[in-house]
Amino acid sequence: MQKLSVLYVVFIAWLIQSCANQVTPTGGEKDVTPPQPLSFSPKNKSTFFSVDEIEIQFDEYFQTTDIFNQVVISPPLDNQPEIKVKGKKLIIKLNNTLRDSTTYTINFGESIKDITENNVLENFTYVFSTGSYIDSLSISGNVVDILTGVNAEKAYAVLYPAGDDSLFLISKPYYFAKTNESGSFVINNIKEGNYNIYAIEDQNFNFYYDLPNERIAFSDSIIKIDTNASTITLQLFSEDKIRQKLLSAKSYRYGQSKIAFGKNTRDVQITFKGEQNIKSFFEKNITGDTLTFWHRDIYLTEHTFQIQYDTIDTIINVAVKSFPKDSVFTKNKNTFRANAEPTQRGNSTDKLITGWDMKKNIQLTFLNPLDSIFTDQFLITEDSLAQIITPEIKIDSLNKKILTINYNWQSGKKYFIHINRSATIDIFGLSNDSVSYYIQTKKIEDYGTINFDITNSKPFPLLLQFMKKDNTLLQEKIIYANTNTSITYNFLLPDKYIFRAIADRNNNGKWDTGNLSEKKQPEQIYYYPGEVTTKANWEMQLKWDLK
Repeated sequence: MQKLSVLYVVFIAWLIQSCANQVTPTGGEKDVTPPQPLSFSPKNKSTFFSVDEIEIQFDEYFQTTDIFNQVVISPPLDNQPEIKVKGKKLIIKLNNTLRDSTTYTINFGESIKDITENNVLENFTYVFSTGSYIDSLSISGNVVDILTGVNAEKAYAVLYPAGDDSLFLISKPYYFAKTNESGSFVINNIKEGNYNIYAIEDQNFNFYYDLPNERIAFSDSIIKIDTNASTITLQLFSEDKIRQKLLSAKSYRYGQSKIAFGKNTRDVQITFKGEQNIKSFFEKNITGDTLTFWHRDIYLTEHTFQIQYDTIDTIINVAVKSFPKDSVFTKNKNTFRANAEPTQRGNSTDKLITGWDMKKNIQLTFLNPLDSIFTDQFLITEDSLAQIITPEIKIDSLNKKILTINYNWQSGKKYFIHINRSATIDIFGLSNDSVSYYIQTKKIEDYGTINFDITNSKPFPLLLQFMKKDNTLLQEKIIYANTNTSITYNFLLPDKYIFRAIADRNNNGKWDTGNLSEKKQPEQIYYYPGEVTTKANWEMQLKWDLK
């Protein structure tokens, strides 16, 4: 009896332990599959279609969103059909009188998705014909970003009957397809005829080109769709829709005012309407849409600018109140930073920069614009022998906050740079603190070389751009019409590079975008096939014939 009691206690303890070790189920893998159609009534691609109601059975419960914008029927119907969900079934009541011998396509866009994970059923269509056959013509192609050459995913290629260019702006497309991850599209079940084709990057998913940040592409010519399969490449570009305007003009501290515009100030003329003998200059920000006005007139309580843009009539006089010098100007040093990430050299306050690019100038960016520099207060020596060198030291002509030290740095050398206190004076009379840098340059074997032969057989100049993979422009060169040119790119660090050539048809030295209303295409950009990978201590030969 006692033995049975012991066994009973052991069993209860095991049962409690088992319950305590229970874990929550993981729930399985995430559902990534959208609803799939199982059956159609009438069947998909039916001919002699004569009913008013369509039923589509799906394999799971689903939801519909934004039916009004997402569902497009071509050719368009006079009345909006009624679309509703009943269980796993989609019911479409057409409520229209259909044309004889006509193929209709119902494209559901992104309106159908599952309930749990919102997985979208893309490029789903229901096709029927009131005649004896289904229109079976198609057009395929791809959409790319003209500035990068990258395939444009999730853009829409859209077709409209030729003859009325306004249809694109006032109505939904007759036919459309969405591009896949490779930028490709196929539009099926098209009626034979002439069409205008466009591509849009539809930001608000309404099939209209109606937002300033939406990009557009269009074909110069009418597309004839017949028994021959058609293919086309469409290049997305952004129109210059934003009109220039003055956003704000304000002083932020003594000697500094900022004037902000709606877009790049390339075509803005701005004049300071004050004492011309005071130290002053304009600084442009990196995006080019904001100008900073620097000055050191301690008696200036208000300064006026004349601003002109767009046309000769757009002239604005702006008065900006100044801060007095003693109100906010409390700094007693003009600080700066170098164009590198130095590390501390042991316990020393000296800064160490290793792996310095031999062809790179040293840039020091100051808090305030510089007025003068004293080159004898810069001590620069080479290697352990402490041989004094004399690089070119100057204030940047476009941005007086930048000081450059230009020198033909040698392979694998060590340099010591010491900048004394008060080696520079800014426009407010402030000087710098002393600082020292140790620099170790790369070796010549660390670099690669590209010898590039290009033939421009075109009747207009090309702007040949040499860029890093991230589209950072490294060098640009004009290749004149009908010429052969050889270029050597040396001292290249191992990396991936891109070559592209801009068709500078108007010979203005820059790329120009397009304009839909004027039927003006953007200037063509040609890309050298693939990326170019450089290796250390390696020289490569490339050829490119642009016919």
